[in-house]
Amino acid sequence: MYSPSILYLEPNRTIVSPGNTFTVGISIQSYSARTVLFNFTFDSSKLEYVGGETFNIFDFVDTVLYSDNYIRYLGISGTPVNAQTKTEIAEITFKVMDTAERGDVRCSHSNRK
Repeated sequence: MYSPSILYLEPNRTIVSPGNTFTVGISIQSYSARTVLFNFTFDSSKLEYVGGETFNIFDFVDTVLYSDNYIRYLGISGTPVNAQTKTEIAEITFKVMDTAERGDVRCSHSNRK
């Protein structure tokens, strides 16, 4: 029986100003995941990518890749990963550019099936 996975994006702050840093946690909830691929873009005139961290949930590939204004998380496991409860798989850190206007960057929670 197929059970959909849920992907969560959760910033650690909802209000940010120029010069602030914040992180976006990437989590999944799935009964049996072997692969997660997640891509997103951001406005590099307003945000600077600071870094990415993974939590070794997937045993074959577990990485965050960054290029210009594009971020990709890829997790691949040889055996199914049991994440029946929400499980954080990566965290991305951004800095709001000093040239950004107050209110240019807004953070909110999101989850997708």
